Parts: sequence; structure tokens; C-alpha cells
Amino acid sequence: MKRVKYIPLVLLIAALFCVSAHAAADRQVTDSGVWGNLNWTLYDDGELYISGEGDMPLVTYPQEIPWARYKLDILKVTMEGNITQLGFYAFSGCSNLKSVVIPGSVTRILSEAFSGCTSLTSVTIPEGATTIGSRAFSGCKSLAGVTIPGKVNSIGDRAFGNCTGLTSVTISEGVEEIGDSAFYGCTGLTSVTIPGSVTSIGDYAFCDCTSLTSVTIPGSVTSIGDWAFSGCRSLTSAEFLGNAPESWGSAVFDFVSGGFII
Repeated sequence: MKRVKYIPLVLLIAALFCVSAHAAADRQVTDSGVWGNLNWTLYDDGELYISGEGDMPLVTYPQEIPWARYKLDILKVTMEGNITQLGFYAFSGCSNLKSVVIPGSVTRILSEAFSGCTSLTSVTIPEGATTIGSRAFSGCKSLAGVTIPGKVNSIGDRAFGNCTGLTSVTISEGVEEIGDSAFYGCTGLTSVTIPGSVTSIGDYAFCDCTSLTSVTIPGSVTSIGDWAFSGCRSLTSAEFLGNAPESWGSAVFDFVSGGFII
């Protein structure tokens, strides 16, 4: 009797093993490794899978990233676990990357983490994120829209520079500083929401955003840098909800629409 009871269990285990083996046979591992507290695997279908906890190790040069030599092969990035920081150059130059899943545990996206990811069409920055470093998404030409969470104190210099496909930006309440050239050259940008928490708009912050038609600047802003909105050739109006900023740079609204009014 005991033998009869255990036969179905043995068959089930065997069946599951076969299914697992078949699934593994559907795609092959291109490369894999351990990097700090993280495990990574690149599959031949272009998915880079990263799991683990804590910060990505810091590097000085892009080629120090363990999957850097496969950057043109990466089509999708999936991250799981308790990863807290995406390091310098993490996915820089992955020009064929179209999809990325950033876990909610990530609080810091450091400089050039996604720079030059020209095929990336969308990204969700976790609500708990506090840092978006300089050039973090620079040159992501296919990125259509982005929301900056309110826990981000400062948007890094040129963080979204030359994201020419970007049409809308929502900056959540809580953000205080828009860095130098943060959205420089975003020629497709037609609208931007600047909340009442922002106090500083950096030099060239929205320079050459040639499709931007209007902007509303809250009374909380005390400083606008040089050339902040210069070259916004479609900009017809700027509305200030309070007094003029205490610090006003040079050529803030130069080379805008001929009928521009404040």
C-alpha cells in the first residue's frame, strides 16, 4: 500500500523536472556572474536578470560593469530583490534596451545609469527614489514621458538632457531643485508641471526645448539660472504665481517666440 501512495508523488516530481528542463532549453544563458551582493544572468533572448540586495558596486569607468561587453545585446532588464542603488553607468550605452523593471526598493539612480539607452520608451522611477544623478537618463531619445517622485530633492544636471522624444514631464510636489541643463534639448517637450516646492531652476534647465509653448513658475522659485528657457522657440508665455525670483540669470527667455509675454 505504501508503494502505491508514493508512485503519484514520484511521477509528479518527474513531470515537474521535465517541464523545468524544457523551459531551460527554450533559452540559453549567454553569461552570468556575481557582482558584489548581486547575481546577474544574461539570456540569449536579450533579457538581463539581476537579483540580490543592497547597492550596486561603484565603478570609475563604464567597462568595469560586468555586462558592459554585451550592452548591444541587452533588450530587457529585470531586477528583483532588495536592490537599493543603481550605480554609475549601470546600463549606459545599452542602445537596444527597450524595457526595464526597477524595483520599488531602489532609492538612488546614480550618474549615467541609463545614459544613451536610445531605444528605452518608458521608465517608472520608484516612489521612494531620493536621487536622480547627473545624466542619469541623458540621450534616451525614445523616452516619451516621465514622472519625478516627490522624495527626489534635486534633479541632477542634464539628467534628461537630449531626451528628444520626451513630450511631457511631471515633477511631483517635494522636488526642490531642477539642475543645470536637466531637460536641455528636449525638443519634443510640450508641457512640464513645476510644483510649488521647487525653489531653484538651474542654468540651461529647459534650454532649446523648442516645442514648449507655455510654462507656469510657482512663487516658491527664488532662483532662475542663465539661459534657463532660452531657445524655446515655441514658448509664447510664462506665468509667475508670485513675485519675480530674487536671483534672475542672464538671457533667461532669449530666443523664444516673437509674441512672448510674461
